[in-house]
Amino acid sequence: MGDYLDVSLRDTVVEGHGTAVKTLELSSGMYIVSYSVTGNREDGIEDNFIAAIQDSSGAEVSLVNEIVDSLSGSVTLPIGENDEQTFFLSVKATGNWRFEFSRQ
Repeated sequence: MGDYLDVSLRDTVVEGHGTAVKTLELSSGMYIVSYSVTGNREDGIEDNFIAAIQDSSGAEVSLVNEIVDSLSGSVTLPIGENDEQTFFLSVKATGNWRFEFSRQ
């Protein structure tokens, strides 16, 4: 379902353009997820930048949902000891985006 990235061992950067799904391996703990998007316009109008983390059952944690040309920020993402380890980063955008997962 996309690129596979093991985030549990080190800080990981995920970059892309447009709409994509990336597979992530997350061990239990707290993560700081920093994100940015640039050039997120279609036909000269700011477009949606939507990103979420989903488990294999489709349960979702929203990271960002904005209509913007460019944006940066960060959110915390707690992963419990009993939570699944494989997650999917789902991104909808028209611009270039970047996420950095830092395990605390």
